[in-house]
Amino acid sequence: KECLGRFETMTSKMSNLGKRLARLAGNDGGILQASNTDCRAVVAPEKPESFEEAVTFCEKALTPLEKEREKCLGIQAQFMQLEGRALETKAVCTHLAHRIHAVRDGGLPLNLESATFEEVVACCEAGLVALEEEQRNHQDWSPVMGVPHVSLVEADHAANLEDHP
Repeated sequence: KECLGRFETMTSKMSNLGKRLARLAGNDGGILQASNTDCRAVVAPEKPESFEEAVTFCEKALTPLEKEREKCLGIQAQFMQLEGRALETKAVCTHLAHRIHAVRDGGLPLNLESATFEEVVACCEAGLVALEEEQRNHQDWSPVMGVPHVSLVEADHAANLEDHP
């Protein structure tokens, strides 16, 4: 009789666990409610007939959570890849800033290694503006007439507007 009581208790606990998993997976406003995963098909029996039924319910309730975890891992991998690309891009821009300021025989106005990407781009822009000004003021150089100055920031803004009207 004690064994039967424990069995019923365990069956009830498994059913409650399944209901909690189902809520977490999207039933009753859980974390996956807004997801494309259709987990409303997981309906908890009021009182499972057997331990196996309770376990099966728990397994079905876990499926959408496992799918969501896979999605999260994919997003995390993409983030890490993009983060790596961003660091590579910053390194290229940092190298470019060093080259621009070396051509000008000027020192760098900030520590590019600890600067943000935006600060590095601004440093490149400032160096190019100074070079263009030096070029306009230099008597031996004849700049292309009729070509308006467009900064990197303005060009990037214009490109973004063209891409996303």
